[in-house]
Amino acid sequence: MTENSNYVKKIIKQVDILQSNKLDSEESINYFTGFMYSLILDKTVFKRNDELPDFIFNFFLKPFGSMQYKDYVYKSRTLLGARVCRHIIDDFNYSDTVKLSKIILNYLEKKYALGQDENAHKKLNSIANELSGWLNQ
Repeated sequence: MTENSNYVKKIIKQVDILQSNKLDSEESINYFTGFMYSLILDKTVFKRNDELPDFIFNFFLKPFGSMQYKDYVYKSRTLLGARVCRHIIDDFNYSDTVKLSKIILNYLEKKYALGQDENAHKKLNSIANELSGWLNQ
């Protein structure tokens, strides 16, 4: 196994924490904010800055009807991380973090062709969906 796939498996475990019921809604948003900041800063998943605009736009901005960030934002990972964190804190709720964590999990599994135990993820996803529905009532 390569170092990258070990790192990505570590990231996937972090995403699994978001999908479990170990955190309350406020903790989930805070955890997701930190997770995304570290994902943006780390050069394991996104080796070059020019890989980030499509990812950020398609997963974070487009679903919320936000416009693409200006080019200069993508030249600095710290600035980009700060913008994404502000967007998460201002605009996301618990169900958004669960939904987006599933999408990111699928993205990483496809990008690195990692085989995961599908039954375990189905169980986690069903728990997260039930909890999300309960919190939104």
